[in-house]
Amino acid sequence: MRAVIATFLIILSAAAQQLDPIIEAARAGAALYSQSIPNYLVTRTTTRYQAPVGVIDWKQTDSVSAEVISQENHEVYSDIRIDGKPSKELPREGVWSNGEFSTLLEEILNPKHRAVFKNGQLDATGSRPAWRYRFEIDRKHSGWDMIGDIGPHLRMSIAPAYAGVIWIDRETGKVLRIEKSARNIPRRFPLQQIESSTDYSLVTIGEQNYMLPTHTETITCTRQDRTCFKNETVFENYRKFDASAHITYEK
Repeated sequence: MRAVIATFLIILSAAAQQLDPIIEAARAGAALYSQSIPNYLVTRTTTRYQAPVGVIDWKQTDSVSAEVISQENHEVYSDIRIDGKPSKELPREGVWSNGEFSTLLEEILNPKHRAVFKNGQLDATGSRPAWRYRFEIDRKHSGWDMIGDIGPHLRMSIAPAYAGVIWIDRETGKVLRIEKSARNIPRRFPLQQIESSTDYSLVTIGEQNYMLPTHTETITCTRQDRTCFKNETVFENYRKFDASAHITYEK
């Protein structure tokens, strides 16, 4: 019995030594962040580009702007404009991303997703000194959901394994930037390459400051017609949303 207990204690000790205090602090901060962030309004503008695979010559296809209400992890779009013209709905053609920016920290830092962090190094992003880590998340624990058309009136949903890099502010312990790219995408899925980056900055909502996404870039490439798409999104004018207002969420 003593030998069994001793072995068990050794295993616990080894696991404890593997916990990185910087990552654990970032996880704790992300958990508090998700609970403390208020309902807000933000102006989102996405400029979309297109180019053949292997040709770095992006041609702008359109620009989509909207007012976005974020309330309890739901997003509601209003005042949608495509190339400056009012639209009743978001674009149906091309590639579009929404919703994941508000949950990205939870997706990577929540222990349930079993991200493996390694190679912590001193670095910087923008003007901020930072810690830089590589990370990997396997398919079983992935929270990166994607939907693609694979035929007339037929869609395919996947949550692939992915890997990337995360930058954590050395002074505050808050996340400054995340890059990620999908791995082992099923061959039936229409996209063969999916990668994105998100930059966070300090913004004021009401009388409090929060680290929120201010710029994102997503690049995807199709399998059949070998076309790549790039979406550059800017988030501006964050402000508090009155939670007493009535909102109806679509399914």
